[in-house]
Formats: sequence, C-alpha cells, structure tokens
Amino acid sequence: MISKQYVYDLNRVKLSDVLPIRTPYHISVEATFRCNIRCNYCIHAMDGSEINRRGYHQKDMSWDAFERVVSSIHEFEDPIKSVVFSGLGEPLVNKRLPEMVKRVKDTGRVEKILLITNGLLLTHETSDALIDAGLDICKISLQGMSVESYKKICGVKMDWDVFYDNIVYFSEHKNKCLLKAKIGDTALLENDEKLFYEKFSSICDYVDIEHIYPQFDGVDYSETVLADEGKNRFGHSFKQLNVCSPLFYRLYVLQDGRVTFAYPDGITYEGFHLNNMTLRKMWEADETKDMWRNALTHNLSVCQTCPRWSYSAHPDDIIDGFEQEILAKIPEPTKDIKQRQVLCMEI
Repeated sequence: MISKQYVYDLNRVKLSDVLPIRTPYHISVEATFRCNIRCNYCIHAMDGSEINRRGYHQKDMSWDAFERVVSSIHEFEDPIKSVVFSGLGEPLVNKRLPEMVKRVKDTGRVEKILLITNGLLLTHETSDALIDAGLDICKISLQGMSVESYKKICGVKMDWDVFYDNIVYFSEHKNKCLLKAKIGDTALLENDEKLFYEKFSSICDYVDIEHIYPQFDGVDYSETVLADEGKNRFGHSFKQLNVCSPLFYRLYVLQDGRVTFAYPDGITYEGFHLNNMTLRKMWEADETKDMWRNALTHNLSVCQTCPRWSYSAHPDDIIDGFEQEILAKIPEPTKDIKQRQVLCMEI
C-alpha cells in the first residue's frame, strides 16, 4: 500500500452552490472531555482550574446523552455525511467508544464514521472492537517520532515502538476501514519528516504534515508555533476569511450535551442542549438562521478575529464572495432573536 497525501475527502461539492442545506453534513460527538496527554498547543495545556472556569469538566458523555444524538440522526431528512468522534478530549478514553460506533453504524443513516485519536490507547483489542463495530476512518494524530518528542510536547512517557506496532496491527486488520496518520510540524525534529513518511506511508491510506497554529486563548504559543510561510494548516495558500463556512454544515455535540456550531468551543445559544431539543430543531431554529445571516453580513465579531477557518479552509468550502447569493436563500427569522450568541469557552 502506498499512501496518499490528502487530508480532505476529494469527493466533494462546491459549498457555495448548495447552501443552505437542510441537514448538516457533519455531526461531531465529543465522547469525553478527558484526555490522556497534555499537548502544549491544546486547551489541555491550560491550568485545570481555568478549564473548569470556562465550563469544561473532565467527564465522559453519558449514554443517555449519546442516545439523544442517535435519535436526532433519525430525525433529519437526509443521511448525515459523517459522524466524527472527536472534540477537546481523547475519544478512546471513553471505554464505550466501540459501542458508540456500532450504535451509529446501525442507524443506517450515516455515510461514514470517523475517529480522530492520538492513538496511544489503540490496543489490539480496541482496534478489533472498532473495526468490528463498523468504523470507516481512523485518523491518528501523532505528536512526535520519538519518546523524547512526546515527553516534550505532551508531558507523557510512552513506548514509541509499542505505539507504532499497535498502529501496524490496526493497518493489518482494518478491512475496509481507512487509516490516516498526521503529524504537526512543531513535532518534527531534524530528519523526522523523512522518518514519518518512511514509517507511515506503507501502512496508511493517507498521511500528512499539518501546520500548528494558535487556536485557544490562554495558551502560550510563543515557543510552539512555526512561521506560516503563506500556507494554512493543510498547505493551501493562507487567506484571511470573513465567513466561517463550518457554521453552515457542522454541529458539535459536547460531552455534557451542549451543542455548538463549527467548533467544540464555537458559537452556541442558551438552550441549545440535548436536554432541551433535538439536533434537527436546533438546525432549523430561528437562532440558527439569524446566526447564518449575521455570518454572511460579517456581523459575527468572533469570526473576524478567530483564526480557525482561515487556517483550515479547503478552497471548495470558501464562501467569501458568495455572501449575497446565499443570503437570498436564507429566510428571515420568524421571531425576534433575543438570546445572545455565546462562545462555549466564555460560559
């Protein structure tokens, strides 16, 4: 097997041609906020008391909350293109993750199920369980090519050879599941780029090196971010964008049942919680239409300062320049929107 250097699904449509969509393309499920490492560029690098102050807690998603996600999947008119187990924690910390994958697969309403993991908990037994459950894509995010790099970046001791052997095992038993591996540019020491491609190109379907950029307010990036050199996270030409496209196609369900748009610490509304309404009702709510209209008229101040989308955009997903065309297709809210938009990390 010779891997390809693509991060995105290449079977895609031009987003500006299809918005607004009646069913979100992607639903991300945060199986847990807990993480087994503390990468120096992540929210988990912050002091625990500060994380708690912002409304995050070291807990797993309850099974009741997860079942509400599954029920919501059935309510949408169209199948969901992908359910992604990711978020601000390490999904494999939740021991019931294989059950979650199978539960989503059994709905028959999801085109593919993706896991984004640091891979340190990917034992042979866990790999077998995930593959048997119907996982479609396993994306492993590496934090270095050596024990020393993991200690420096993540603050953990690990056995790199065992870690690699476990990934090889997944590759050898993955059946139709795709295996992807990526590594951040800040984790590469001298000759590590060559070593990364040598080690993973033969066992993965896709491999890539990503540019690490500042994401979380309160995290010190002075020693952990390399120069952009005019490229975004995935190597495309960097361009400061005004409209955050993921607001229009992606929902994040946090560990505690809160639901955000675009990113796990992104925009939400008071009441947008699994205990209060289904995902479809949130997607079709007046608050959502109002958010979309404000995004298209550049009236979401956070979008003008947030670096996420500008550093992550695929050219086909950029909707800057098509604002008026899309705006004309989004109806005005039927009621006055009095609830303020909030950022999850402000809660």
